[in-house]
Amino acid sequence: MTQQTKIAIIGVGAMGGSIAKGLLRSGNISPTNLWLANPHKEKLASFQQQGAHVVTDNCEAVAQAEVIILCVKPWLADQVLEFRDAGILVGTAVGIVAEGIIEHGNLLVQVHVV
Repeated sequence: MTQQTKIAIIGVGAMGGSIAKGLLRSGNISPTNLWLANPHKEKLASFQQQGAHVVTDNCEAVAQAEVIILCVKPWLADQVLEFRDAGILVGTAVGIVAEGIIEHGNLLVQVHVV
């Protein structure tokens, strides 16, 4: 990953917010290459002030990214996995397996589930 890598984080709660903060603090990514999607705008305000792109539409964030980090609760994953083919998808939802993500019809080049 370079500073030019475009990353989308879907779900900016405890896990997604921590990942976003870590990426920004590390300096390993430019804030302008970070897209954050969350239904609650108040969780996005501090990231917007730092220069990150913030949206409430998951598809808008994913359309801009090379790497998508999915940070939603397992029972919400079905609702947010309806997006275009992804280069790299990183899932943080406990209980979601790579096979489950592929079944949503997304042709994924690489799938990482942590």
